[in-house]
Amino acid sequence: MHAQRTALGTSSVRVLALAAIVALVSLLVVAGPPARATYPGSTDGRLAFGAEIDGNVDIYTVLPSGVAVQRLTADPLFDACPAWSADGKMLAWCHGIRAKGGNIEIWTMKLDGTEKVQVTSLGGRMTFPDFSPNGSRIAFSGRLPGATNDDIFSIGTDGTGLVQLTNEPANDSLPAYSPDGSKIAFISGRSGLDQVWVMSSDGSGPTQLTFDDAFKGQVPDWSPDGSKIAYVAGDPGDVRAMDADGSD
Repeated sequence: MHAQRTALGTSSVRVLALAAIVALVSLLVVAGPPARATYPGSTDGRLAFGAEIDGNVDIYTVLPSGVAVQRLTADPLFDACPAWSADGKMLAWCHGIRAKGGNIEIWTMKLDGTEKVQVTSLGGRMTFPDFSPNGSRIAFSGRLPGATNDDIFSIGTDGTGLVQLTNEPANDSLPAYSPDGSKIAFISGRSGLDQVWVMSSDGSGPTQLTFDDAFKGQVPDWSPDGSKIAYVAGDPGDVRAMDADGSD
């Protein structure tokens, strides 16, 4: 659904062989009609991903055919969880020290890897950014210094106007804006097991959408018209879809 955004977190980054990506794309083409990006953007369908190669995790992009791989970061620090802006001109990602206790912050860059800018300076571990559809804000999950759980925040793309959207004694993470920007889907453990939730983009009205006993992980995502949400259930997990109100 969100063909322009492929994010890998600190717990799931592994060596990614290009052949495996090509094989996966080929399988999807054979299995059914091609997916549509939530935001078509302007990158000719390039996929962004984090990959650990030669012991270092960096951001890359590639065409769905598996050709024209571009490496966008070459820093010895951890670079992962990239997310496209709706127009396809910018990427947000998490950059920092992967080791326990290390700080990770949210950064942005142009689609070719130039003009890298640090957006957050919170001193904790900030991950999984997502641009609002109009490109004015970035939602992300993170753990502030001294906190015992992850929460969801939003911030202006210029680094101003930080807002904490959740404040529960459980992990809230992996935010994804709806196509109209009015809502954010996310994963929360506040009911005792990580489930898919949705809230207004200002953090109000949090509502649980899934109630089964399968662990939910990775970033949920919206269909282009906002009528459905795709998510991962189980470990290692299956991809499922539901109506945006949690039904069907």
